[in-house]
Amino acid sequence: MIERLKNHRAFYPYIAKDFLAIILLAARRTRFNRSDLRALVFILSAPIFYMTRFRGVLNTPIGKVVITGNGSLRAIVYGFFKSHFCDIQNLRYVLPQKIFPVIVDVGANLGDFTLAMCRDSAKIVAIEASPENVLNLRLNIPATDLENLSLQNLAAL
Repeated sequence: MIERLKNHRAFYPYIAKDFLAIILLAARRTRFNRSDLRALVFILSAPIFYMTRFRGVLNTPIGKVVITGNGSLRAIVYGFFKSHFCDIQNLRYVLPQKIFPVIVDVGANLGDFTLAMCRDSAKIVAIEASPENVLNLRLNIPATDLENLSLQNLAAL
């Protein structure tokens, strides 16, 4: 275990700087409600999963996600942060309704926004060009029991 950690030390300053920036922005944007506090706890626990090179199903505030390696963990944590503290707050400001009939997530990546909005929409169409990201998102669909999702592996211009 120690040997694996030594091999990844070159990435630690970069990850630590980004992680600190995420925490500071999240703390500034939090409303200190239950949802935001749960989000902060998830983000704060991410380095533990990263350093232990966690692989498997991870229960997150947006549902269960399949972590295939540190790359997918980083993408999910960053995507969750962006979706929870930025995108969804901005969407609620512009469109205050509770349920959306259809949401189209263009550039779905690993599905952070898709998973975050699954409870707030009747149907979600996730469009992703990268076959690797589509594969990871397909792994997350049964883990979260999404029945209202249509996943399209294509590029949008």
